Amino acid sequence: MTIEEINKKVIEKSHIIDNLNDEIAKVVVGQRYMIKRMLVGLLADG
Repeated sequence: MTIEEINKKVIEKSHIIDNLNDEIAKVVVGQRYMIKRMLVGLLADG
């Protein structure tokens, strides 16, 4: 798999993370930076 193919897949699936981020931000107000870092940790297995 080439880097271009990987980039294409990431771009295609990034909307899922954007939607998840938006939904969490509705509950955890004013903490966008913390939410992004928390999602990175969860997606990277800790």
